[in-house]
Amino acid sequence: MTKIGRTLAALGGALTLLLAGTGIAEARFGQIADGFESNPGALWHIETLGSGQGGFDYDNGTQRTGRGNGWLHSGYTSSAAAAMGLWAYMGNGGISHCRVQAQVNPLNDRSQEIVIEARESATGITNSGLRYLAYPGYQEISLEFDLAGYKSVYVRFLLTDSGRGFDGEWVRIDDFVFTCWP
Repeated sequence: MTKIGRTLAALGGALTLLLAGTGIAEARFGQIADGFESNPGALWHIETLGSGQGGFDYDNGTQRTGRGNGWLHSGYTSSAAAAMGLWAYMGNGGISHCRVQAQVNPLNDRSQEIVIEARESATGITNSGLRYLAYPGYQEISLEFDLAGYKSVYVRFLLTDSGRGFDGEWVRIDDFVFTCWP
């Protein structure tokens, strides 16, 4: 099993413990957008493994737009990771085509890798992709997939340590959009 696979499996187990009592963003058809502007901790869940960390910044000049952003730090060891995710109820009753996107800014003076994924709660089907981030500056990452019926979908961004330094990986996330259409 790859490092990312082991990390995903470990975070998946931890995720089960985090789901009780969580808020869900809902849009039967259309779009959910969040720029981390108003109480992002009520919508977004931070998952960590080892020394991984995550959180939110507000009004400190690190955002792409608005006044807030989220951030992830993978920790200082190869077994550390951090993820940020939210539940969304999406679909139109039939087949929906969906797209998850966000603006991500890699830090630490180097390019980085981040996993973006969408997991259906009923089937456990996960659509995911590894995205490469060039340093510096915010850049758009996205994932497109099909969704059958109305589904609760857990969307998350996962950061693991690349092993290219002893300071872990850092990213900022802003301007999240989840869209579905027929």
